[in-house]
Amino acid sequence: MKMLLEHTILGERLAATLGCTQLEPVFVERLCVLAALHDAGKFNLGFQRRGYPGEPGKRAGHLSVIIDVFNSSDPLKLDVIAALRVGEMCAWFKQTRRLEVEEVTIGMLLTTWAHHGYPIKEGSSFDPALWSPAVIQGRVVDPLSGLNELMDAVSSWLPRAFAQGEAVHVSPAFQHLFNGILTLADWMGSDERYFTFDEGDPVQRFDWAYERARELARRNVIIPAQARASLGVRAPDFRSIHPTHTPRAMQHHCASLAPTSPGRILVLESDTGSGKTEAALAYFLRLFHAGQVDSLYFALPTRTAATQLHRRLVQVIAHAFPDESVRPPVSLAVSGYIQVDHECAQALPHFRVLWPDAHHEDAMRWRGWAAEQPRRFLAGAVVVGTIDQALLSTLSVNHAHMRYAALSRSLLVVDEVHASDAYMNALLKEVLTHHTRHGGHALLMSATLGQCALAEFAPYQPAPSLAQALERAYPLITHIDVREEEVERVPFSHDATTYQKRVIIEPLTLADPEHGPGEDVITRAIEAAQAGARVLIIRNTVRDCVSTLQAIEQALTPTQCEHLLLQCNHLSVPHHSRYASADRRLLDEAIELAFGKHSQRQGVIAVATQTVQQSLDLDADLMLTDLCPMDVLLQRLGRLHRHPNRARCAGFERARLLLMMPQQTDWSAMIAPQGHGRGPHGLGTVYEDLRMLKLTAEVLLGRGEVTIPLENRELVELALHPEALEALVMAAPDTWQAHTMCVEGDTLSSSTMAQMSILKREQDFFKSVFPGRDEIQKIRTRLGADDRLVVFEEPLPGPLGQRIESMTISAHLCAANLAEDALPQLTSTSALAISFDFGQASYVYDRYGLSRSPA
Repeated sequence: MKMLLEHTILGERLAATLGCTQLEPVFVERLCVLAALHDAGKFNLGFQRRGYPGEPGKRAGHLSVIIDVFNSSDPLKLDVIAALRVGEMCAWFKQTRRLEVEEVTIGMLLTTWAHHGYPIKEGSSFDPALWSPAVIQGRVVDPLSGLNELMDAVSSWLPRAFAQGEAVHVSPAFQHLFNGILTLADWMGSDERYFTFDEGDPVQRFDWAYERARELARRNVIIPAQARASLGVRAPDFRSIHPTHTPRAMQHHCASLAPTSPGRILVLESDTGSGKTEAALAYFLRLFHAGQVDSLYFALPTRTAATQLHRRLVQVIAHAFPDESVRPPVSLAVSGYIQVDHECAQALPHFRVLWPDAHHEDAMRWRGWAAEQPRRFLAGAVVVGTIDQALLSTLSVNHAHMRYAALSRSLLVVDEVHASDAYMNALLKEVLTHHTRHGGHALLMSATLGQCALAEFAPYQPAPSLAQALERAYPLITHIDVREEEVERVPFSHDATTYQKRVIIEPLTLADPEHGPGEDVITRAIEAAQAGARVLIIRNTVRDCVSTLQAIEQALTPTQCEHLLLQCNHLSVPHHSRYASADRRLLDEAIELAFGKHSQRQGVIAVATQTVQQSLDLDADLMLTDLCPMDVLLQRLGRLHRHPNRARCAGFERARLLLMMPQQTDWSAMIAPQGHGRGPHGLGTVYEDLRMLKLTAEVLLGRGEVTIPLENRELVELALHPEALEALVMAAPDTWQAHTMCVEGDTLSSSTMAQMSILKREQDFFKSVFPGRDEIQKIRTRLGADDRLVVFEEPLPGPLGQRIESMTISAHLCAANLAEDALPQLTSTSALAISFDFGQASYVYDRYGLSRSPA
């Protein structure tokens, strides 16, 4: 704890909750005294007996039992309070409007004892026998004597804590952040690989542990001083990212920003492929060099995008920090992966980890500390992961406070921000509010952000009208100063060097959902691939994705399949999320090899879902896509003719989008009597707002051709702005009124659910109550955090040639009432498929991915 407050930016972040810039040294020691008492409850006899299995007597934990002391009227309560020197601690804090000093002090102790990742509750009743002397294994054990000895040791470690010093008013925000920092410190200090058990001199032990903690934090760059110094005296510029690349105007702007005041959000609006990622990295280096952040968390919408970007960041960080001894580790924060830099580790039983190369294992156990456990992901130095890791820092779920504290050190970069999900956006706004309120920095990136959605990140300014939104420049950088409630917009015009992509939009009729995509889709895709084009088909649902691939396979010979379809292990495969992690790596490598920036492949078809539409550097000659909202569709268009200088095969020199539309486009028929959408191909289900879908189709097909990025702003606002949606409803109220009420009701419900799930950081921590198990399961399911990991007893041969040890089943595919301790039961295995039961459901895993067998 002392190390974190003295050598990282966490001390500044905690001070900001008190309205100051630095914590006074005496107050740091007082907080460390509280940290030293985090396990004081272990002195109770019930806990001590747990070390002696044959010893008779009551067993107990170490958290609620010490709270019960303070809630009792037993005279022993006064002895425990005296042993802990609570009376002296009362001089450390000021009373509040709600609480007397004694209540504040005890509240800080309760906040300290809640270091297992959640607020602790009282036990059933106070048992004085647990705090009275007794004989265990032939020796007298006295809990009060133990507490006194602990406090004597603490006084020798932290002598200034009990000296004269000014009392401090601790706000609820302070308590919540303090708990998160303490929990992070406890995770670090509890790792037996670094802090071995020793019964030696306690004073020497404290000094040794402090230096050991500094060594751990230095080597995994939680303490960034050496890495920061290696950047030199002058602030880094864009050459630190790309030494030979001439930066574009937006990149130059981000790479030249002077150190700014704490608590700012930058919003980068620019076309896909325009270099927003490099601009974000240059901005990070500026902030890092200036000491305004200690780390970077790059949050992406999908696992595939995170794994691809991780490889890029490893190269960038290696260039920016050429001295390997101080280079920040680049971690991949994706469940199922344990990866730092180029090294991948294997998870072992009992939360142990094996790094592969014995020569590097000692170094990697230090550098890889944060990457070894998902709860520690955000504690890394440079971390690439999915957005859910950041959102979990603001939800009432276990270890949210530790994630919150770890994230507060970082420049939080969120890629592909748009307005499609009310629940996720509500959580993101909450994350940004608290992240910036206490000095944190954030950067949001999007090619398709509607201006009303952007206004939600600066709620002190009114949302623009449709006319005002259409007038705003694109590309655009928006500076939001959260503390001063100021907004500055920096426009970047489309100059002669800006790549303009003209895309022909052509409708293509789909067949009935029960009969595959239809002959038109199959024929156009195959003819294009046979002409040498790279063809990318994006479906809204996994079901349509698989059926489309199967239909194309049926139209081709086996030899043609091998030459024209995306392959893994000489098998045709789709690209979607329902694969084991080992196979996901193969799929990502395969699609990048076929469609990546440096691919030489010609004549290939890939059928995918949303896993390829965001943050991936893929380049198709022809795209076929299901209808989706305009912001999402423009993201998909970012994979079409992405690189302007790339040679195209004859007939595909112009970018062409085939917009796959259902046979029946009677929108009223897609609206149920209650107002919910119920169309095919994810229309009304995957994408719930049929108004946005109808406007998107009308705008695109009405023009027949669009120019990207010149028309990005106009396309997004005409299809998504509230005024455009309202005009659609007014034109046909009988058709759209019920659906509008339903969509707005669902949006309100999602926002309300998000608000109910959020940590109440305006409330004293020790009064916090986390939701019950059912509510927490809903939260986790909504974020995908309640997906179930299936682990097989022995690795199994998988259909793509990999050994399959485990796989994740998304929550919506799991059987109802699935037991926490459910285990998979194999029913058959072969070189082509793995079949198993899990709970009350049956599954097949083959080259098409994981599917649930019909009941």
